[in-house]
Amino acid sequence: MKKSVRTIISLLLAFSALNACLFAQDDKKDEEKSVQSASPAQPAQEPGPTAQPQPAQGANLNVSYKEVRSHSFGKENVRVFLDGSSASYTIAALDSEGGKNYILAPSSACSNSFLLKIGNKVYNLSASSVVKKTVRKLEEGGQLGYTIKKKANVIVDFTLVETKESLGQDAVKVTAYVTNLSSKMQAFSLKGIFDTVLGERIKTHFTTGNGRQLTSEEQILDMENEKSLYTTDGNTWAQFYFSAPGLTTPDAVTVSNRGYIEKANWLPSAVSGRSFNSISYLNNSVICVNWPVLVLKAGQTGSLVFYIFTGHDGIKPDGNSFFKNGVVPAPVVEKTPVAESPVSSEPEKSEAQPEQKEEVPEAENKILPPEEPKKSQNVPAPQPEKADFEFIVPPVTDAQLDPEYVQDLIDRINSLQSDPDLVDHEEVSRLNAELDAILLKLKQRM
Repeated sequence: MKKSVRTIISLLLAFSALNACLFAQDDKKDEEKSVQSASPAQPAQEPGPTAQPQPAQGANLNVSYKEVRSHSFGKENVRVFLDGSSASYTIAALDSEGGKNYILAPSSACSNSFLLKIGNKVYNLSASSVVKKTVRKLEEGGQLGYTIKKKANVIVDFTLVETKESLGQDAVKVTAYVTNLSSKMQAFSLKGIFDTVLGERIKTHFTTGNGRQLTSEEQILDMENEKSLYTTDGNTWAQFYFSAPGLTTPDAVTVSNRGYIEKANWLPSAVSGRSFNSISYLNNSVICVNWPVLVLKAGQTGSLVFYIFTGHDGIKPDGNSFFKNGVVPAPVVEKTPVAESPVSSEPEKSEAQPEQKEEVPEAENKILPPEEPKKSQNVPAPQPEKADFEFIVPPVTDAQLDPEYVQDLIDRINSLQSDPDLVDHEEVSRLNAELDAILLKLKQRM
């Protein structure tokens, strides 16, 4: 009996020791988990296959900041506006008199925004209700912060840069940091939409870094070759620089109508040659940028970088020299001669550059808006004007207000205008008159 009791006691002691060992191991695991969660930005030992390196200490991801409702900064050549209500932003070039010339449309949740794709789920960081949004005021610069609980944290940092000695800050370096807040490895994709306004005032909305003029929709898959996109109204300039040492070359850059981009798949299916018109937005072009996938382990951070260079008073920015030589000496002040464009110049602009027409041959390295063909002097002056007003448009019917009908009408106009040599100007004018009447009717019903 005693031997049996001793055996039972021995078994109980052994079982107790085993439980203690198991609990100790569990406590150690929990301790390790708490250390990892306390430092979510610390990466694993090896980065994911396509992830960017973890930002070094001192990068703008780690600087002190103050959360504010809105923040604007920059007073020399460029100014950045961060809007807390829409969690979006806009950028303006400042002319020699301090006037603001917007490069991007005034901020709204739909105009200038970043979208994040996690797996197959897409979040519009400015518009989604599940995203916590903040505006951060830094000692120098500012940031937009977006947090998706237990999924991701995105910080978009805007830093002003001087590219020419003694001329002040004239460019914006934009760095987007993406941190994986989940407990597992995950793929993240970032997309940016930039609602530009300058090129909408002339025929050529954009020009590539290699000088190709873009007057209609196009998708660029070789930004390593094109490097950048220019947009200008002839007086104010912007250069979106996407590919250079230290920058993150996008997988695709698409220029298209804003309405098409808003409804497009993650990677837009561009229709080469389609105009910048749609039912919702007439003559409204945007730049859509798809950056490479970031594969991040739990707590790891990846980054994407691009620049926006600005120019004012007709001076074209030169991001090429900046990436080749760093901050370059200030150039001799010269203004880009402004060629005729589909939009007539404002009075103050023509007075500011009255003597520039004779200097056109010197602007060999500058990209100018295309000249509008001059009207033939052989045609009596009253004739062209009458052609625009001779069409009597019948009352608009409900059938004409159908979106498909309107889109077909726009497509037909674009098709007729696609070949300048064969275009039927009378038919185009008639269809445009019908389109104007339909749009007026739709506006009255809103």
